[in-house]
Amino acid sequence: MATAFRDWPWPIQALFFLGLAVVLIAAGFYVPGLPVTTVRNELEAAQQEEKPLEADVASLRVYKQRRAELQSEMDALSKQLATLQTIVPEDKKSGRVHHHDSERCHQLRRLHSPPQGAAHRSQTVLFRSPV
Repeated sequence: MATAFRDWPWPIQALFFLGLAVVLIAAGFYVPGLPVTTVRNELEAAQQEEKPLEADVASLRVYKQRRAELQSEMDALSKQLATLQTIVPEDKKSGRVHHHDSERCHQLRRLHSPPQGAAHRSQTVLFRSPV
């Protein structure tokens, strides 16, 4: 003898409705023409298009990092150049560096390695060169 659905205990009715909901949702994913299927196909196409773009971005990240390193190096060299230009100003007319000394004094030092146990000797030679 069959009993009416309303006569079933409430936990069994809940399981029945839960199973029915799962079947309807699963069918909604695979029935062609429904919005869920269309959106899923668009998502898969976008993911396929994204893979090569991610590879390109990964290869270009190296250049971005290298650019930042080069930029910081250029900034340091610019500061160094500015410092050197304040120390040694250039003559604007001739393009030569000013030398305030009419003569330069050069000093050469020779170091001799002594035999074991002997003291170190050094010899200093001074000479002047005209500019």
